[in-house]
Amino acid sequence: MKISINQPYGYTQIGQRKGQQDSIAPQAADTATRCFVVCDGVGGLERGEVASALVAETVERMVEETLVDGGTFGVAELQRVLCRAYDCLYDNRSVSHRMATTLAMMVMTGRGVLVAHIGDSPMLQLRPHEGTIFRTSDHSLVAEMVARGDITAEDALQHPQRNIITRCMFVPDRQRRISQATVDMIADVRPGDVFLLCSDGVNGAVSEEYLARLLTADDLTLQQKGELLQQQTADSHDNNTAWIVEVADVEHEEGDPTVNSTCETAIESVFDDDDSIADRIRRWWKDVTSKW
Repeated sequence: MKISINQPYGYTQIGQRKGQQDSIAPQAADTATRCFVVCDGVGGLERGEVASALVAETVERMVEETLVDGGTFGVAELQRVLCRAYDCLYDNRSVSHRMATTLAMMVMTGRGVLVAHIGDSPMLQLRPHEGTIFRTSDHSLVAEMVARGDITAEDALQHPQRNIITRCMFVPDRQRRISQATVDMIADVRPGDVFLLCSDGVNGAVSEEYLARLLTADDLTLQQKGELLQQQTADSHDNNTAWIVEVADVEHEEGDPTVNSTCETAIESVFDDDDSIADRIRRWWKDVTSKW
């Protein structure tokens, strides 16, 4: 499967917050870009803006390195990327051992669109004349309550605990506790489909119905759609960040998957031992130089 895209539209805004804790990667994209990332620093913890920037930059860099010269990207590659992102947070724990961030990412692959998320930064797949055909499930308290049938989806929008998330990326501790990512491989991809990757400040400012109408409108270019959404979310209660990616064409090959699939990552540990990669390198170098 070869997926071609039109010029993507991305933006990040501070909204009504005093500081910016969202991060976006890449900083600029074109029709050759394969990886898109949105991270939302956890506001209740220290230095969320550092955590979101570290994770976004690390994920984008490592995915692009994997895809160089036609490399493939699947769950195994994703797990290596996430390990390095957790490792990067650990290496920078001197900034704050409590910093944390959500992660939402999508990668255009030869098997479809790989979507992975940790937290409540959603990804929507929108199709002209059909609206939302796929949405990631938030790792949040209210999402779990909705799944159990304790509250309705409408109740969740105004629930007093709607901002409590159940997973995020944080500095690993010595017990190597980490949050796993939910991974969806979207095989049902058609020309005209629009993928929206955003922080919760976006879907908290406008309804999903509005997003579907706007982003699948026949009489607007993707640039115009992005500009309108950016205007509508400018005064959001939260930082708001988004990538809007429109599929231009899909070339199918024999053996391509035909149905979507989902799984959880299974990262058993972040480090090979009790130290991070940087710590191990420093310890090795100290041992080498002590013998000179």
